[in-house]
Amino acid sequence: MTGLRERKRRQVRETISATAVSLFLERGFDEVSVAEVAAAAEVSKPTLFKYFPTKEDLVLHRISDHQGEAARVVRNGDRARRRWRRCTGTSWPVWNGGTP
Repeated sequence: MTGLRERKRRQVRETISATAVSLFLERGFDEVSVAEVAAAAEVSKPTLFKYFPTKEDLVLHRISDHQGEAARVVRNGDRARRRWRRCTGTSWPVWNGGTP
C-alpha cells in the first residue's frame, strides 16, 4: 500500500507527462517550450524539472515503461507491423540502421 505523498507524486508526474505528450503531438516537440508544458500542467518549471530533468525525458520515460515491448513486437513479425501502422499511422521504425 502506498501513502498519500507517493500517490500525489505519481499523479503530478503523470499529469506533467500527459500534458507534454499532448502538446508535442498537437504542435511538435521543437515547437513546445518547457515553460508551456509547466503552465499547461499547472506546475512551476522547477517542479517540472524535479520530475523530468530534461525536455527529452518528458517523452523518453514513456518509452522506458515499455522496454519489453520491442522484443514482443519483433517476435510477432508482420502482424506486429500491421498493428504498428494501424496504431501510429507510420511505417515500421528503423533502429540502429536496420529493421527489427
